[in-house]
Amino acid sequence: MRLAKDQKKPDWTGKIIPEKLNEIVVINSIEEIEKIKKQSFKNQKFNAEVDTPQSLVGRRIKIFWSSGKYRGWHKATIIGYTSNLNQNLLYYDVRNDDVDPRLDYYAQNLFSEKNKWKFI
Repeated sequence: MRLAKDQKKPDWTGKIIPEKLNEIVVINSIEEIEKIKKQSFKNQKFNAEVDTPQSLVGRRIKIFWSSGKYRGWHKATIIGYTSNLNQNLLYYDVRNDDVDPRLDYYAQNLFSEKNKWKFI
């Protein structure tokens, strides 16, 4: 959404809203995400045989983007998963300026060997 020159940015506080019917947002409070950001998960290890998309919800990670102008490590909170359990929903620390924060999260397959990530 583009704002007019004199238009103020809307107040986008509140609950995260699932954009698709197959998305299950477990942590839907932006306030709760801010509390989780203060926690450390560095000592936890990912185990693909034990961990599930559901068990990762509420943890903090940093994930590597391997291409594009935003190439590098990006911090995020895992807020949910898709109903088919193929992807987790990530709420990144860096927000998109013109996107409602309640909708500004992304699905990512953390169980794919193509994705490089770790707990923080």
